[in-house]
Amino acid sequence: MTELPSKPRKVHTILWVLVAGLSVLFAVRLWVGDLYTVVSNSMEPFLNKGDRVWVQHGLGHPQRFDLLAFRNQAGQSVVKRLCGLPGEQVLIDQSGDLWIDNRRPERPDFWVPVFDDRLERVSEHFLHGGLQVDPWVERAGYWEVDASAVPQGYSQGLMRFRDGVDCGQLLPDGTYQHGSESVGDVRLRLEAFVAHPGGILRLELTEQADTFQIQLGLDNLEKGRVILTHLQGSSGTPVAASIAAIPQGVWFPITYQNRDNRIELWIADQPVLVHDYDSNLQTLVGSIGERVRFGATGAKIGFRSIRIDRDVTYTNRGDVGVGNRLILSPDQFYFLGDNSAVSEDSRILGPVERSKILGRVVYRLWPWGQRGRLSSHS
Repeated sequence: MTELPSKPRKVHTILWVLVAGLSVLFAVRLWVGDLYTVVSNSMEPFLNKGDRVWVQHGLGHPQRFDLLAFRNQAGQSVVKRLCGLPGEQVLIDQSGDLWIDNRRPERPDFWVPVFDDRLERVSEHFLHGGLQVDPWVERAGYWEVDASAVPQGYSQGLMRFRDGVDCGQLLPDGTYQHGSESVGDVRLRLEAFVAHPGGILRLELTEQADTFQIQLGLDNLEKGRVILTHLQGSSGTPVAASIAAIPQGVWFPITYQNRDNRIELWIADQPVLVHDYDSNLQTLVGSIGERVRFGATGAKIGFRSIRIDRDVTYTNRGDVGVGNRLILSPDQFYFLGDNSAVSEDSRILGPVERSKILGRVVYRLWPWGQRGRLSSHS
């Protein structure tokens, strides 16, 4: 007959299991990683206040633009993006661009939503047509322009974004949170439908007093001629050209962007044109006029899935590395928040010592619907 364990032995076993479990948990939190709560809005829209993230302890070999957690001067654990490494020279210029050792570093695609036709009505944020003629018609799920009779150089065939582009962001509920400073670098994404050959598809982006105009010839859809013209005031100079195949009778994506003094055009997910330029013609009021325009001349084209994004930029907040170069010591790191207008980061608090860094942010566990691995591209 088997003897049953006594009650004290059961309690003793349970206590040992609890102690062992707590010891393992303590060791994990001490040597492996721990859960932290994002305590501010400084990393929006990539991380939100209240998000729970897993931080892998230890610095290892940090890469620029990694998401790291560290202790701030108040002893709080905060999450920012690593932008300056030990020994480097850091500068944020008057346009909000980051410079490392006298050059702009290559960055992942950090873009913040400004307009999205899934959340907002095109008619409430764009101007189209002229005083007497409006070739634009809203169809079921898309906009169509019949600019067959619009002469080349006229704007009636263009859809024109009437809102400014500042350091704010479009929230998931469709409201726009305005920022305090203008942002120059902008991206336009949309899908186009070309039913028949003929005419010109036009795209325009404006930064400061410079307008970069794409004219995509549709006469030969297999070898469409792409011309980029740099306009300053009423005069313009063609600065780049290429050839692109244009899908006919299907919707195809177009991405057109101006970022860090580089113009890029992608058609049907293929790079078509890249052009670097030296600097913008500065104005006292920042970027002026309508920032984004698209449409046609002498053609009938459909447009849908219209998105406008802005680049992450760093506002003129604080004075550490802002307007004046900062040289980091061998033990210092320079951190910035993606939501620059509200971020308490190295621009204000100064560099962060190595001993204050908790580790790399590798995973978001909450909210449940947004859980997933995080990287320098997040």
